[in-house]
Amino acid sequence: MADLVHQNYHVLPIINRFGINLGFGDKTIEQICTEKNINIDFFLEIVNVFINDDYFPKETLQNFEIIEILDYLKKTHKYFLEIKLVRIEKKINDLIDICCEENSSKIELIRNFYLEYKNELIEHIKYEDEIIFPYVYDLLNKKQKKQDFKIQNYLDNHSNIEEKIFDLKNLIIKYLPVSNQAEVSNEILYDLFDFEKDILNHQNIEEKVLVPKVMKLENDLS
Repeated sequence: MADLVHQNYHVLPIINRFGINLGFGDKTIEQICTEKNINIDFFLEIVNVFINDDYFPKETLQNFEIIEILDYLKKTHKYFLEIKLVRIEKKINDLIDICCEENSSKIELIRNFYLEYKNELIEHIKYEDEIIFPYVYDLLNKKQKKQDFKIQNYLDNHSNIEEKIFDLKNLIIKYLPVSNQAEVSNEILYDLFDFEKDILNHQNIEEKVLVPKVMKLENDLS
Protein backbone atom coordinates (compact mmCIF):
# COMPACT_ATOMS: atom_id res chain seq x y z
CA MET A 1 0.00 0.00 0.00
CA ALA A 2 2.88 2.36 0.77
CA ASP A 3 4.22 1.80 -2.76
CA LEU A 4 0.83 2.80 -4.17
CA VAL A 5 0.92 6.10 -2.27
CA HIS A 6 4.52 6.73 -3.36
CA GLN A 7 3.52 6.03 -6.95
CA ASN A 8 0.69 8.59 -6.88
CA TYR A 9 -0.06 10.56 -3.74
CA HIS A 10 -3.34 11.76 -5.27
CA VAL A 11 -4.86 8.41 -4.28
CA LEU A 12 -4.82 9.39 -0.59
CA PRO A 13 -8.40 10.74 -0.50
CA ILE A 14 -9.52 7.73 -2.56
CA ILE A 15 -8.11 5.13 -0.17
CA ASN A 16 -9.49 7.13 2.79
CA ARG A 17 -12.99 6.59 1.35
CA PHE A 18 -12.45 2.88 1.84
CA GLY A 19 -11.60 3.48 5.50
CA ILE A 20 -7.85 3.09 4.92
CA ASN A 21 -5.69 5.60 6.79
CA LEU A 22 -1.95 6.16 7.02
CA GLY A 23 0.10 3.99 9.33
CA PHE A 24 -0.31 0.72 7.42
CA GLY A 25 3.40 -0.15 7.64
CA ASP A 26 4.60 -2.71 5.11
CA LYS A 27 1.21 -4.37 4.66
CA THR A 28 0.21 -5.24 1.13
CA ILE A 29 -2.95 -3.97 -0.53
CA GLU A 30 -4.38 -7.48 -0.26
CA GLN A 31 -3.64 -7.70 3.48
CA ILE A 32 -5.27 -4.34 4.21
CA CYS A 33 -8.33 -5.07 2.06
CA THR A 34 -8.75 -8.44 3.80
CA GLU A 35 -8.47 -6.85 7.26
CA LYS A 36 -11.05 -4.18 6.41
CA ASN A 37 -13.37 -6.48 4.49
CA ILE A 38 -12.87 -4.52 1.26
CA ASN A 39 -13.41 -6.10 -2.14
CA ILE A 40 -9.84 -5.84 -3.45
CA ASP A 41 -10.92 -6.03 -7.10
CA PHE A 42 -13.32 -3.12 -6.64
CA PHE A 43 -10.69 -1.16 -4.71
CA LEU A 44 -8.06 -1.63 -7.42
CA GLU A 45 -10.46 -0.69 -10.22
CA ILE A 46 -11.46 2.54 -8.47
CA VAL A 47 -7.83 3.42 -7.79
CA ASN A 48 -6.84 2.72 -11.41
CA VAL A 49 -9.73 4.82 -12.70
CA PHE A 50 -8.49 7.73 -10.60
CA ILE A 51 -4.81 7.31 -11.52
CA ASN A 52 -5.26 6.72 -15.26
CA ASP A 53 -7.20 9.38 -17.17
CA ASP A 54 -7.93 7.08 -20.11
CA TYR A 55 -9.00 4.09 -18.02
CA PHE A 56 -12.67 3.47 -17.30
CA PRO A 57 -13.66 -0.24 -17.44
CA LYS A 58 -17.42 0.26 -17.56
CA GLU A 59 -18.26 -3.42 -18.07
CA THR A 60 -15.91 -4.56 -15.29
CA LEU A 61 -17.27 -2.02 -12.82
CA GLN A 62 -20.82 -3.09 -13.62
CA ASN A 63 -19.96 -6.57 -12.32
CA PHE A 64 -19.65 -5.30 -8.76
CA GLU A 65 -22.53 -5.20 -6.30
CA ILE A 66 -24.75 -2.13 -6.23
CA ILE A 67 -24.20 -1.86 -2.46
CA GLU A 68 -20.44 -1.48 -2.99
CA ILE A 69 -20.96 1.19 -5.62
CA LEU A 70 -23.46 3.12 -3.50
CA ASP A 71 -21.20 2.99 -0.46
CA TYR A 72 -18.30 4.44 -2.44
CA LEU A 73 -20.48 7.18 -3.98
CA LYS A 74 -21.87 8.17 -0.57
CA LYS A 75 -18.38 8.41 0.92
CA THR A 76 -17.30 10.51 -2.05
CA HIS A 77 -20.21 12.87 -1.37
CA LYS A 78 -19.07 13.17 2.24
CA TYR A 79 -15.53 14.01 1.10
CA PHE A 80 -16.81 16.66 -1.31
CA LEU A 81 -19.03 18.32 1.30
CA GLU A 82 -16.86 18.12 4.40
CA ILE A 83 -13.36 18.47 2.97
CA LYS A 84 -12.97 19.58 -0.63
CA LEU A 85 -15.58 22.35 -0.79
CA VAL A 86 -14.52 23.69 2.61
CA ARG A 87 -10.82 23.70 1.68
CA ILE A 88 -11.33 25.56 -1.61
CA GLU A 89 -13.60 28.15 0.00
CA LYS A 90 -11.06 28.78 2.77
CA LYS A 91 -8.31 29.40 0.21
CA ILE A 92 -10.52 31.79 -1.76
CA ASN A 93 -11.23 33.68 1.47
CA ASP A 94 -7.48 33.73 2.19
CA LEU A 95 -6.99 35.26 -1.25
CA ILE A 96 -9.51 38.00 -0.42
CA ASP A 97 -7.71 38.73 2.87
CA ILE A 98 -4.33 39.30 1.21
CA CYS A 99 -5.35 40.86 -2.09
CA CYS A 100 -4.66 44.42 -3.02
CA GLU A 101 -7.58 46.82 -3.46
CA GLU A 102 -7.35 46.93 -7.24
CA ASN A 103 -7.97 43.16 -7.44
CA SER A 104 -10.63 42.92 -4.75
CA SER A 105 -13.60 43.16 -7.13
CA LYS A 106 -12.22 40.40 -9.36
CA ILE A 107 -11.59 38.08 -6.42
CA GLU A 108 -15.04 38.82 -5.04
CA LEU A 109 -16.47 37.84 -8.43
CA ILE A 110 -14.55 34.55 -8.24
CA ARG A 111 -15.81 33.99 -4.70
CA ASN A 112 -19.44 34.60 -5.70
CA PHE A 113 -19.08 32.28 -8.68
CA TYR A 114 -17.65 29.61 -6.41
CA LEU A 115 -20.41 30.00 -3.81
CA GLU A 116 -23.02 29.65 -6.54
CA TYR A 117 -21.34 26.48 -7.72
CA LYS A 118 -21.00 25.14 -4.16
CA ASN A 119 -24.70 25.63 -3.47
CA GLU A 120 -25.61 23.92 -6.74
CA LEU A 121 -23.38 20.97 -5.92
CA ILE A 122 -24.79 20.70 -2.39
CA GLU A 123 -28.32 20.55 -3.81
CA HIS A 124 -27.19 17.97 -6.36
CA ILE A 125 -25.68 15.77 -3.66
CA LYS A 126 -28.68 16.24 -1.37
CA TYR A 127 -31.00 15.04 -4.15
CA GLU A 128 -28.90 11.94 -4.71
CA ASP A 129 -28.50 11.16 -1.00
CA GLU A 130 -32.14 11.74 -0.09
CA ILE A 131 -34.00 10.65 -3.25
CA ILE A 132 -31.92 8.56 -5.65
CA PHE A 133 -29.92 6.36 -3.29
CA PRO A 134 -32.93 5.51 -1.06
CA TYR A 135 -34.86 4.65 -4.23
CA VAL A 136 -32.11 2.21 -5.21
CA TYR A 137 -32.09 0.68 -1.71
CA ASP A 138 -35.86 0.23 -1.97
CA LEU A 139 -35.39 -1.60 -5.26
CA LEU A 140 -32.79 -3.84 -3.69
CA ASN A 141 -35.28 -4.62 -0.91
CA LYS A 142 -38.02 -5.13 -3.52
CA LYS A 143 -39.92 -2.08 -2.25
CA GLN A 144 -40.57 -0.13 -5.40
CA LYS A 145 -42.46 2.71 -3.71
CA LYS A 146 -42.39 5.26 -6.51
CA GLN A 147 -44.08 3.57 -9.41
CA ASP A 148 -43.98 6.75 -11.50
CA PHE A 149 -40.23 7.20 -11.06
CA LYS A 150 -37.50 5.50 -13.04
CA ILE A 151 -33.76 5.92 -12.85
CA GLN A 152 -33.86 7.20 -16.43
CA ASN A 153 -35.58 10.34 -15.07
CA TYR A 154 -32.52 10.99 -12.95
CA LEU A 155 -30.15 10.34 -15.85
CA ASP A 156 -32.05 12.71 -18.15
CA ASN A 157 -31.66 15.52 -15.63
CA HIS A 158 -28.17 14.74 -14.42
CA SER A 159 -26.35 18.06 -14.63
CA ASN A 160 -22.78 18.41 -15.80
CA ILE A 161 -21.50 19.75 -12.52
CA GLU A 162 -17.88 19.65 -13.64
CA GLU A 163 -18.44 22.37 -16.26
CA LYS A 164 -18.59 25.18 -13.71
CA ILE A 165 -15.28 24.07 -12.22
CA PHE A 166 -13.74 24.55 -15.65
CA ASP A 167 -15.31 28.03 -15.84
CA LEU A 168 -13.97 28.89 -12.39
CA LYS A 169 -10.48 27.76 -13.35
CA ASN A 170 -10.69 29.94 -16.44
CA LEU A 171 -11.65 32.98 -14.38
CA ILE A 172 -8.58 32.55 -12.22
CA ILE A 173 -6.16 31.66 -15.04
CA LYS A 174 -7.23 34.34 -17.50
CA TYR A 175 -8.44 37.29 -15.47
CA LEU A 176 -6.85 37.34 -12.04
CA PRO A 177 -3.64 39.42 -11.79
CA VAL A 178 -1.83 37.55 -9.05
CA SER A 179 1.20 39.68 -8.05
CA ASN A 180 1.80 38.85 -4.35
CA GLN A 181 -1.13 36.36 -4.36
CA ALA A 182 0.47 33.89 -6.77
CA GLU A 183 1.02 31.12 -4.21
CA VAL A 184 -2.55 31.08 -2.92
CA SER A 185 -3.97 31.39 -6.45
CA ASN A 186 -1.91 28.40 -7.56
CA GLU A 187 -3.07 26.37 -4.55
CA ILE A 188 -6.70 27.10 -5.48
CA LEU A 189 -6.05 25.98 -9.05
CA TYR A 190 -4.34 22.77 -7.90
CA ASP A 191 -7.39 21.97 -5.77
CA LEU A 192 -9.79 22.80 -8.60
CA PHE A 193 -7.94 20.58 -11.08
CA ASP A 194 -8.02 17.69 -8.58
CA PHE A 195 -11.67 18.35 -7.80
CA GLU A 196 -12.60 18.46 -11.48
CA LYS A 197 -11.01 15.07 -12.05
CA ASP A 198 -12.71 13.60 -8.98
CA ILE A 199 -16.11 14.99 -10.02
CA LEU A 200 -15.75 13.61 -13.55
CA ASN A 201 -14.87 10.12 -12.28
CA HIS A 202 -17.76 10.33 -9.83
CA GLN A 203 -20.23 11.22 -12.58
CA ASN A 204 -18.93 8.45 -14.81
CA ILE A 205 -19.50 5.89 -12.06
CA GLU A 206 -23.02 7.20 -11.50
CA GLU A 207 -24.03 7.39 -15.15
CA LYS A 208 -22.13 4.49 -16.71
CA VAL A 209 -22.10 2.00 -13.85
CA LEU A 210 -24.83 2.65 -11.27
CA VAL A 211 -27.61 3.72 -13.64
CA PRO A 212 -27.35 0.70 -15.99
CA LYS A 213 -27.36 -1.65 -13.00
CA VAL A 214 -30.42 0.07 -11.53
CA MET A 215 -32.18 -0.10 -14.90
CA LYS A 216 -31.63 -3.85 -14.93
CA LEU A 217 -32.93 -4.08 -11.40
CA GLU A 218 -36.05 -2.13 -12.38
CA ASN A 219 -36.66 -4.46 -15.32
CA ASP A 220 -36.22 -7.52 -13.13
CA LEU A 221 -38.86 -6.19 -10.71
CA SER A 222 -41.35 -5.05 -13.36
